[in-house]
Amino acid sequence: MNYLIIHGIQGRAGKHWQQWLHDQLSSKQHNVIMETYPNPDHPDRSQWLATAQASISNIPPEDLMIVTHSLGAVTALDLIEDMTSNILSLIHISEPTRPY
Repeated sequence: MNYLIIHGIQGRAGKHWQQWLHDQLSSKQHNVIMETYPNPDHPDRSQWLATAQASISNIPPEDLMIVTHSLGAVTALDLIEDMTSNILSLIHISEPTRPY
């Protein structure tokens, strides 16, 4: 299984619960993609989308699960909107409560 973990605003790869999730999934031999998105303190929506698209360019959507936190939810929805087929699953944890 392939997982894409997208952090939120002011987040970084390898911090908080996302690193724990990464380690748990990796230990079960899953492919886990987790990186720091550009300028996380002042994110640009199009840059985050481009980063996510590049991260999963070789993964069929039907073999992809996306886990997001905060502003990562917006990036995931933008990503899914551009896809031609459905992903396997999307999990949002504490999505933003105001528009960005």
